Amino acid sequence: MFIIRHIMVAVSADSHSAYVTKCAISLAQMLNAKLTIIFVVNRYLIDELTKTGILASDEAKTFERDMEEEGKQFLARFKHIAENEKVSCETILAHGVVHQRIIEAIKKLMVDLLVIGDMRDLYSSRGVFYDEGERILREAACPVLVIKLPAQT
Repeated sequence: MFIIRHIMVAVSADSHSAYVTKCAISLAQMLNAKLTIIFVVNRYLIDELTKTGILASDEAKTFERDMEEEGKQFLARFKHIAENEKVSCETILAHGVVHQRIIEAIKKLMVDLLVIGDMRDLYSSRGVFYDEGERILREAACPVLVIKLPAQT
């Protein structure tokens, strides 16, 4: 029998994260499961922007600090919401390649279910192999629940 005791939700600095996290909190509450919320500061993106000259090295440091601060704010806000719903919640702020840090955390914490937001549209076959969401789906050692935003009317 498959029992979900530990749910992880991956959040980012986009408008979908609040909805996705609230769904994960509700699910954790219904299943009486522990919740871990993870935010990854995307070092790969920062390195690529620096290599291509879009960001100077001092700008890259500022950009990374800003991403980290934003991540801390997201995590604190979502943890507060979870605790208000009486859901046991931990947060992780990681740095690195997004899918790698999430996969590592899943294994280390023995997560039973990963919740992620709807993936963006992919316009090429190359995108399927390099999109972080797609890589998480393929590499996660647990089931992955993709939360789609409700249709806008």
